[in-house]
Amino acid sequence: KVVEDGYESAQIYENLGDTYYFNGDYTNAAKWYEKLVTTFPDDTEPKYYYRAAQSLKSLGKHDKSRELLETYTAKGGTGFVIKTYDE
Repeated sequence: KVVEDGYESAQIYENLGDTYYFNGDYTNAAKWYEKLVTTFPDDTEPKYYYRAAQSLKSLGKHDKSRELLETYTAKGGTGFVIKTYDE
């Protein structure tokens, strides 16, 4: 409701993305994480790039998923995740 009223914040997008991500709704998780990383890239912690990448991977969007994993690593995420991505 808050987003529908035009309010945007990194925290709201994180919460919305997490709600869907942890409930296995990767379509909606990807939607909110995408808004987070594009609207607030400087305020986004690496773990959200990872979750966005995993959500997109589950939807078959591998190219965009890999891009987000690269950003995840560049922002300080662990390289181990990249190595195990295709497993």
